[in-house]
Amino acid sequence: MESSNKDTLISQGAEARVSLVRYLGRNAVLKRRLRKRYRHEELDTTLTNKRMMAECRAVARLRRHGVYVPLIYLADLKNRYIIHEFIEGETVLEVLSNASDDLRNDVLQRVGEILAMMHDVNVVHGDLTTRNMLRTESGEICLIDFGLSYVSTLAEDKGVDLYVLERCCSAEQFELLLDAYKKHSKSAAQTIAKLAEVRLRGRKRDLAG
Repeated sequence: MESSNKDTLISQGAEARVSLVRYLGRNAVLKRRLRKRYRHEELDTTLTNKRMMAECRAVARLRRHGVYVPLIYLADLKNRYIIHEFIEGETVLEVLSNASDDLRNDVLQRVGEILAMMHDVNVVHGDLTTRNMLRTESGEICLIDFGLSYVSTLAEDKGVDLYVLERCCSAEQFELLLDAYKKHSKSAAQTIAKLAEVRLRGRKRDLAG
């Protein structure tokens, strides 16, 4: 990095601090994993390393299969950070809040298609929300923030991924993207069957209070 004192904070949550930095002469994103003070230091380091390695593997797998995700420039396990490509764009959440019907339909169809591609190569995002998707000026959809991602062949895990997304969409929005998902995913039937089971469990938990 060229000048850490010029970092611009993008966001900070329970897991990581995310900043805009300069790296090799270009804008980049620095994601630094935060220490969990309540955990034993050695255990915390082990779990953090596993998460970071899982994120790198997921991103590499997606890029190999043509899914648009930011390129990772550097992963430093010892110092708990990843530097990756900065993607200019609006979150899908922001786009949908102001979109015309035609733009909304196009964005949701593209989201459904890219999620089908992701699940078909057995990557589960782990935090699939419209905040973690960007729409670029050219109209491409880029998935971001794979800090909770992992590789899984289980339809159950993919169904949970979709359920998390459903909870942050309107019913109409989710139906549109799910239609596109069905058209493009080779294993849509199994995943959507599991989604129905996850929904039922979610409703039971809600009723139980």
